[in-house]
Amino acid sequence: MAIFGAFLVLYAAYSLLKPEGMRVPAARNGWVVPSLVGAAGGVLGGFTAFPGAAVVVWSGLCRLPKSESRAIVQPYILGLQLLSLGMLAIQHPETFDGTYWRLLALMLPVVLPGTLLGVSLYKSLSDVNFRRVTFMLLGTSGLGLLMKAAGAIAMFAASVGPAVAH
Repeated sequence: MAIFGAFLVLYAAYSLLKPEGMRVPAARNGWVVPSLVGAAGGVLGGFTAFPGAAVVVWSGLCRLPKSESRAIVQPYILGLQLLSLGMLAIQHPETFDGTYWRLLALMLPVVLPGTLLGVSLYKSLSDVNFRRVTFMLLGTSGLGLLMKAAGAIAMFAASVGPAVAH
């Protein structure tokens, strides 16, 4: 998680600072590269809970227009989230108890206005500014992963520390 978080921070910084003309040719005619990117996203999502990062990085490298990038990333994330919920329902059905449904009902009125605001902001951004915002958010997500990893390391060190002292 720490390595992936550091990669996201560094990649986002690089993407924000690199010259506008640099790009990787989009593999629009083939299925191999996009399939590998999708598989990598699934693996990464399994341990970081951030499956869209690989697809966002790929679409950024290809410098896809914002509408094309969004048309790829959003269904990909939705599909993986539905798959994850299905697997969770099969493996741990107790997760979907009354508390889950109450929290979902409380969350929806908060998420919907935020979604509408996000769509409005999306419509107002140029392709260049969309990429900038995307990379800033990607870097912020990387920082979050680094903080999560640092917390896990600190907790591990604290639990091992007393045992080593004896």
